[in-house]
Order: sequence, then structure tokens, then C-alpha cells
Amino acid sequence: MPLGARIIRITDTFDALTSDRPYRKAMKAETTFEIMEKQKELYDPELYKLFCLLYTKSKLLF
Repeated sequence: MPLGARIIRITDTFDALTSDRPYRKAMKAETTFEIMEKQKELYDPELYKLFCLLYTKSKLLF
């Protein structure tokens, strides 16, 4: 799978779960990471770790 597609798979999942939908409210980031962690075999392991690290670091900056 191309690199761009592997990145989008992770970011799209995160965005879908943390956005309001007509059928449910947006989930908190912590809940989203719990769900994604249970399904982490769906994602590129190195990119998933990097995404989690970058998200955590960005939260510390703001």
C-alpha cells in the first residue's frame, strides 16, 4: 500500500471518530485512541506510533 494511503488510513479514522456525525456525537481523543489501539493491526505500525507521538506532543504545546 502506498505511503500516502497508509497515512490517510490513520488520519481519516481519527477524524471520523472525533467529528460529529448525524447519528452520533464526536468522541473524545482519549476514547478514539482506545478504539484505534484495539484495531492497531489495521495500521502501519511505525506510522501509528508516530501519529500517537505527534498527537501527544502537540497537545503538550497548546
